[in-house]
Amino acid sequence: MRTVGDVVRDLTEAKERNDHSRCIALCSEGIALTGDPSTPDWYVFRINLCRFLLDYDGETTNRRSPEDVEKAIHIYSEILSTLPKVIHGPRRGSAAMGLGWAYYLREAGSPSDNMEKAVTAFAMALRHYKREDDPSTWASLKAAIGMVYSKLQTNNAINYLSKSIRSYEEALQVFTEAEYPEDRKEIIGKLHELRNRQREKK
Repeated sequence: MRTVGDVVRDLTEAKERNDHSRCIALCSEGIALTGDPSTPDWYVFRINLCRFLLDYDGETTNRRSPEDVEKAIHIYSEILSTLPKVIHGPRRGSAAMGLGWAYYLREAGSPSDNMEKAVTAFAMALRHYKREDDPSTWASLKAAIGMVYSKLQTNNAINYLSKSIRSYEEALQVFTEAEYPEDRKEIIGKLHELRNRQREKK
């Protein structure tokens, strides 16, 4: 009978070989072997499976499917509903960030509902990634929120544009020219586009 240690060993080897399908199978096997949320492996197998489901191995035939995204949403939600908020803050932050990207990628359901759920998840992640402790992750989340707000096409679009601009501007406080030139250049380009859209709607 295989043990958790066997699966961890094989998963490490599969990661080194970039064997995407094998990694997914091993994470699924590990989940079946870990039923106690208080153990580190319970979290590790689940968070890794979500990351593999939302990734792909570079081949067009193996891109993520809508079913993969739905499964990732389910597992991220399971992590967030199971792990205690105080004890597992960093893990909850990582799961919330992943959930945000999963909703952003989601094809099922209402696009506007998915975008709003993505913003909610990213905002939840921000509770665990403070600017003073992890500035780059904080700024990345602000930029992600700005991107999602820019995609929301509703009757309240002008308000969402303002929120998008504000989030991107906050990200620029960390993404300086000296330390993050490429990120800064990309965000400045997006801000220029958003401000043009904002002027057109006024």
